[in-house]
Amino acid sequence: MPLNLSNLVAALNQFPAYHAIDVFADDLAELQQWPVSPNLQQLDAQGRSFLVTYQGKSFRLEIFPARGVVRLSKDGVPPATTRAVWDGLAGGLVQEAIAAARKQKGDGLLGGVLLGLLVGALLGGAAGDARRVFALTYDRASGQWRAYDGGLLRWMKAQLAVNAG
Repeated sequence: MPLNLSNLVAALNQFPAYHAIDVFADDLAELQQWPVSPNLQQLDAQGRSFLVTYQGKSFRLEIFPARGVVRLSKDGVPPATTRAVWDGLAGGLVQEAIAAARKQKGDGLLGGVLLGLLVGALLGGAAGDARRVFALTYDRASGQWRAYDGGLLRWMKAQLAVNAG
């Protein structure tokens, strides 16, 4: 059972000090649907950024195809600036991101565990792009996100953390 956008929004609501959550692209159900969910409105010509409206709030979904990662952030944009376009280019980037995620995770490495990385504010002035992050795992039984401090912590931070605004 993959994650849904509602699960990502729940993580941002549960941990309000963080502004974004990164997950593997192949773990997000809405990216595996065709046609794509009408809740995703393309924001750029490349098909890397989408407006997501959930329960009246706007979020931005960004795709990082080479990393196999998607980021849902609170910095959505007003619907007036959106373009409702889903073309072959956007679909290709999604498929590229899903393939990269599967490659990053390898064959059975995670055993079905769903991981997320909350992204917070920049750390200090001299730290460059370093941001505060918080590792999570999704507990299917309870439907809740939990802190993750298992043996894959360093690996998951390296895989999921993307440098973006």
